[in-house]
Amino acid sequence: MKSILKLIRWQMRQLFWVNLFAVCGIALFAMYSSWPLLRLSNNMTLMFGVFVHCSTVVILLGRNSPRGPGFLYAQGFSRDQIWCSITAASIFSGLLASFAFWFTIASGLRSTMQAASGNPWFPVAGSVESSLAVWILLEYILLLPPLHYAWIRARMPQRDPAAGWIQTVGILIFYCCCLSSVWPSGPGSYALPISLAAVPAAMTLIGGWRFHRQVEVQS
Repeated sequence: MKSILKLIRWQMRQLFWVNLFAVCGIALFAMYSSWPLLRLSNNMTLMFGVFVHCSTVVILLGRNSPRGPGFLYAQGFSRDQIWCSITAASIFSGLLASFAFWFTIASGLRSTMQAASGNPWFPVAGSVESSLAVWILLEYILLLPPLHYAWIRARMPQRDPAAGWIQTVGILIFYCCCLSSVWPSGPGSYALPISLAAVPAAMTLIGGWRFHRQVEVQS
């Protein structure tokens, strides 16, 4: 357990600056965006920002040079331990950004800023938009596994290294089809589309773990 915690801390240090930028960026977006923050699908800038953050996290944690996991392999950590730390650090990065968004709204920072700028919906709206943080975290959970899978699949010595990217694009389209019906529906309809979207996320998580055991590492 101590080894895993040390690995997670090491991975988080690699992500310090990108996570700091993501936290500040999403907090500023929440404070200054005049659009209602009730539906993730209506805020393409926010969705794209989460996608960029996920992609950057995947690239930084997926390096196989001595500056990346290669150093950890040289220290005697097992592949499974390193994979677990990469997965945990990725999810924790999403948690940080989601919490920053939630805190900006729940603490009243957004309401105060929007009221000062003359937005007529504030401070009446209060913290009703804070529930969007859950959907932001869901986007991280759904995006990170296929992106990790595509990145590590592209580094395999096997044929068709681009197959992972093609599969990931297909998964993203599938996500859009599944979750686009969530927003206009009531809470009771959330379970089925989210469950369907979770299937490819779980499959690519397992696939990424298996490929991680085979990837060549420079140490």
